[in-house]
Amino acid sequence: MPQVKNRMKADGRKLDRKTQEAIRLTAVERVREGENPRDVIASYGMNRTTIHKWLSRVQDEATGLRKLIASTASGRPRKLSEKQAQQLLRWLDGKNPMQYGYDACLWSRSLISRLVFDKYAVSLSRATVGALLARLDLRMPKPFQRAAERNQQAFEQWRRENYSAIVRHASAEHADIYFWDTLDEDGSRQAQHLRTAFVVNPKGEFWYATYNGALSTELFIDLLEKLMDKRKRRLHLLVLGSPGFQQDLIEKYMAPFKGRLHLYFLPV
Repeated sequence: MPQVKNRMKADGRKLDRKTQEAIRLTAVERVREGENPRDVIASYGMNRTTIHKWLSRVQDEATGLRKLIASTASGRPRKLSEKQAQQLLRWLDGKNPMQYGYDACLWSRSLISRLVFDKYAVSLSRATVGALLARLDLRMPKPFQRAAERNQQAFEQWRRENYSAIVRHASAEHADIYFWDTLDEDGSRQAQHLRTAFVVNPKGEFWYATYNGALSTELFIDLLEKLMDKRKRRLHLLVLGSPGFQQDLIEKYMAPFKGRLHLYFLPV
């Protein structure tokens, strides 16, 4: 008679708080990168309903991953002080990894971990970097979702008629596709009264820059110059909205790229 194995589910409550936090952050990150939630939670030996509770907790854009971070308690101090964390923000703001000698155009948790180690000789896991970004209120926007929320009908028509062609064009050129979104002071970094321009790719890698005031054509071009600094690969950049930029200035800026940079404005 065949033996039936009795598989016990792991009790996450028996793990220390930091381990629980790391599992929550890593699991959610894996799902966001495309893994099946059931497979992710099974790899930790936990009940499948658990992952859906975690995913539900991070749907709120105002808090994001902060809801998965363990509450403050006595124990080991944070590896980075608040002063060091704020300095890290300044190192990231408006800079791409290539400017620090890394072979990448956008930031990932792994690259930020390398930057922290190079600057401070402090090792941070990817999950810890994710928690740090959440603590610093550096959250990634979802341009497609925001575009649909603003004008569902216009966005769906644009996606049907344009997006597939853009993907095919970029694939044929071996080019990257990035998404540009701008969060105002009501959406990000409210305490500092700053606006934030975000660029993200489908993998969740990002670049960002903070600025004051309205996003004029001149400022948009200045931010583009920072994004494109040292970049060699072709880029198709999808921008959420068209805030009345001066088209002649945009075309003048793009001319020297000779087709290496394409801009598309999503309807809002």
